[in-house]
Amino acid sequence: MKLVAARDIYNTKDLGLTLDPKDPLFVDAKHIYKGARFSIGTSENYKDLTQPQLYQVGTLIAYGLAVVENDENLKKDGIIQKIDAQARVENEARKKAMVKPLTQEEIIAAAVAKSVSEVMASLGKK
Repeated sequence: MKLVAARDIYNTKDLGLTLDPKDPLFVDAKHIYKGARFSIGTSENYKDLTQPQLYQVGTLIAYGLAVVENDENLKKDGIIQKIDAQARVENEARKKAMVKPLTQEEIIAAAVAKSVSEVMASLGKK
């Protein structure tokens, strides 16, 4: 059954949530970001899921963590579109917040530049 994450979900092996690696919100199989599409089981039909899978789907929906992707009422009400819009904004903010760590060479170059500027400043004062 295909679902849309309404909030970020931490996935564990026990949950067995399957996230498509081609999904634009895929970063890691252990973290399902808001708006990402994922599935539980192989059936598209709710009635064909196993009892544990039914429980998982019901729990995710009951706690507002996910919605059914092909639910016509949710599409008609614009719920999935709202989730997608919020997810795009959050994803952009997450990308901006990610700072690439400096390499050792960049750290050394910055330290040398600072030292040189301090020496030059002290020579200018004399």
